Amino acid sequence: MNVLVPTKDMMDANPGIGTRYWRIGVSYAAVTGVAFGLVTWIIASDPVPAAAMGTLFGLLAGGCAGAATWLGERRIREGGYPVDRSPSVRQELDVTVDPAPGELFEVCPDVLESLDDVAVETRNIGQLKLVGQIGPSWRSFGEHVQIIVREIAPSRSRVWILSRPTLRPAVIDCGKNLENAISIRDALQTSLECPAKPSAAVPAGPDSALRHPQFKYDRARLRQATLTVASPAPRAKRLPPLIVRSPDEHPARRVQPFPVRPT
Repeated sequence: MNVLVPTKDMMDANPGIGTRYWRIGVSYAAVTGVAFGLVTWIIASDPVPAAAMGTLFGLLAGGCAGAATWLGERRIREGGYPVDRSPSVRQELDVTVDPAPGELFEVCPDVLESLDDVAVETRNIGQLKLVGQIGPSWRSFGEHVQIIVREIAPSRSRVWILSRPTLRPAVIDCGKNLENAISIRDALQTSLECPAKPSAAVPAGPDSALRHPQFKYDRARLRQATLTVASPAPRAKRLPPLIVRSPDEHPARRVQPFPVRPT
């Protein structure tokens, strides 16, 4: 699997890496400050409150945008991935792989479902396109994810992974869309390295899925839990049968004959 991963040379060739968050903050502050300043000047017809409002809202918008960009880069770097570009709210990654498009598209639903809180909305086999929707979180209001497969040579395909916010006007996602694209790429690589084919030595049966090498639970622990549940419960001690006797047969209630004394 050929994946283009940013290297240190690529990082050094881009001097903006590592300082992008404050540059984005300054650009947001300038645009927002000028806009609010002009609106306030038109309304109040006084440059002093216009300058104050422009500076206040500019610093607020720039600080929020810079902090969100810094948090996104930090989260991606903690995962071991060098950030060669700004964690924008619209991300696209392309991967070249060896399997044919039809065979590759079969594993794409499982790859997409490896993300948290994702629902597959569209599965177009004719166009080899898969669309999923990720629910909202504290980092964003949800993401729209696409996986598109195309053939570039016999038994060779290219996969495009696209992730964007569900709300198109959104401009801050704390690196969530870039994390989605990287997670799908890594899950795709793992799926191709471990093909989902059962072993020939494993007989077919209702429990054959438990022997699958990609089964997500620990097989030894699952087997132990199965044996524990399947083990019979200890038998309770059997009580002696209850014998009901009539009053005449009970020894305590047996009527003794009255002794007759001789006269």
